[in-house]
Amino acid sequence: QMRRVIEVDASIPLTYGIIWRASHAKGDREQAYEAFMKMLRMVGTKEETLKDYEAAHAQKGWEGILAANLEFQKARNKNGSAAYTIAMLSAVLGQREQAFQFLDEAARN
Repeated sequence: QMRRVIEVDASIPLTYGIIWRASHAKGDREQAYEAFMKMLRMVGTKEETLKDYEAAHAQKGWEGILAANLEFQKARNKNGSAAYTIAMLSAVLGQREQAFQFLDEAARN
């Protein structure tokens, strides 16, 4: 089904955001990584940032990517704008308390 989604919406970055989450959920970390990086390239992420994510992946695999993205999201969380994303990433990484803290922040904003 994901291949069909790509065929229909291959030019939309959100498609790859959905694919990396779905791939993660089913345990396909390599496909999750590929979709995540494709999404970042499509939205014009700086080459330096892409290299940072590649280095995180080389060192710690998919969990390294998630942890790096979590830190990136925390740095850009102005007025709770990234609180939901931080909550989701925290939950995925098993950081339950932090996940609830940022979920509360997201609900307030």
